[in-house]
Amino acid sequence: MTVYYIITHNCNLSCPHCIRGASNNNNMNTQSAIAGLNKLFDDYPDATIILSGGEPTLHPDFDIILQEASKLFRCVVINSNGTINYFRTSDSWKQNNVIIQFSIDGDENTHNEIRGKGNFEKVIHNIEFINQNNKQIWISTTVSKNNYDSIKKLPDVFCKYRIGKWQIAPMMPFGNANRSDIISIDEWNELVDELIEITPFRLGVRKLFDINKLISLTDSDIQRIAENSRNMDFRNCGCLQSKVYVYPNMNVYPCTCLTDMPLGRLSKDTLKSILAKANQNCIICSCEKCRKCRYFPICNGGCWGMQKKYGADIRCPLVGELTNV
Repeated sequence: MTVYYIITHNCNLSCPHCIRGASNNNNMNTQSAIAGLNKLFDDYPDATIILSGGEPTLHPDFDIILQEASKLFRCVVINSNGTINYFRTSDSWKQNNVIIQFSIDGDENTHNEIRGKGNFEKVIHNIEFINQNNKQIWISTTVSKNNYDSIKKLPDVFCKYRIGKWQIAPMMPFGNANRSDIISIDEWNELVDELIEITPFRLGVRKLFDINKLISLTDSDIQRIAENSRNMDFRNCGCLQSKVYVYPNMNVYPCTCLTDMPLGRLSKDTLKSILAKANQNCIICSCEKCRKCRYFPICNGGCWGMQKKYGADIRCPLVGELTNV
């Protein structure tokens, strides 16, 4: 289980692809944050905790929350935009079970066009500082039409540093994102193939709606994959099965795309009881064409957020032209 712990909505940037978009600058209450972490540990001691935001390091008690999380869990990820001075003023992030992930969305010119002048340099300086402290860095990248051509330049940039993993995802039409800036599935899958060829370090990336691979599946293949909850080759992003989001008010959501669908509140119930109730009652996909599709048992209709917003996952080549999309 991966738990995205959104400890603040406060952020020093306003990125055009931000999936959470503009929001009130509220912080998770520190006592509630610590109590929630302990409650999560009771149910899922092997969970990965991702401290996120906003910019999580802007929480006034970030160090306290990080120390509690790293004391409990074997893996804690700081999901930062990499422009903050926190890493030069604290030692808490140096613990072995803490992973630091920074966002880079293109080469210097492209990244600065997206995230603001001078921000690429700030991230690189923090990467160098963290590497000097004998720690690898993870990188996350969001791909849109605005930076598509620049992405292929990044392996050469990253080879200068100790990169533990490069996590890459396509932009989603939520928050600040403009639907017209989303790349097509064909563009995405072509990029995945090329990045696998040219990247000499660990990649967190996969094809989406890979029709050529899907049509080769037998009925028994589909059943086997559907019964294996860990098989992510064809599934949606893992809503309710492998990840959840906890927001500053302690509300639990299946995805950050589904903030109109709170499942419960961690301050009142355990995560196990919240998820048990959600899995029993939650039917997301109402698209008749999707539900009749041969591959529905394994893809679950794709992105649930898109299903709620557009009636179906508009990226799927099999969805076609639906009247409500």
